[in-house]
Amino acid sequence: MKSVISVILLIFTAWLLSGCEYTAEADSAPSFTQEGTFIKASGNDTIAVKIDGERQEVKVPFSKRFECQSLPEHTAVQITYKKESNGQLRLEKLKRETDM
Repeated sequence: MKSVISVILLIFTAWLLSGCEYTAEADSAPSFTQEGTFIKASGNDTIAVKIDGERQEVKVPFSKRFECQSLPEHTAVQITYKKESNGQLRLEKLKRETDM
């Protein structure tokens, strides 16, 4: 009976951790800071930002989602992000032009 409970706990823990946003790869990637234009929130975990004239989809960590959802569309921003090996951009910081 103990081994069945242990297996269930192990599976449950692995299931919980599989949804975490942390990756060691993201920590080792270099950060980039650029000025751009916040276009809009694209769902709960992604925003669209125009950087160097191109629209980019940027993954937003849970802790920054409310901040991004409350930004007005077409706001001038300074964005700091990391680029993962799969090409996905991951937000680190986002500042409105008026806050800089």
